[in-house]
Amino acid sequence: VFPQRKDWAGDSVSHTRLEEVNLGLTKEQAIQEAQRCLDCPNPTCMQGCPVSINIPTFVKNIERGEFLEAAKVLKETSA
Repeated sequence: VFPQRKDWAGDSVSHTRLEEVNLGLTKEQAIQEAQRCLDCPNPTCMQGCPVSINIPTFVKNIERGEFLEAAKVLKETSA
């Protein structure tokens, strides 16, 4: 579902650069990362977001494996 992450560009992305390249997470990795959310009563992550994304809702959708719903949350406030 998600592109696999490669640790270094030299692995298969580029033979001329050695900086880290993030190519995404597996479905399982995305869910695991979403489970780290602290479920704050007053989420400051939203206050710090310059485009006002409903981050808690986005993260909870990822945690449940509802990736299309998560994408809809992003689309609500992004052009």
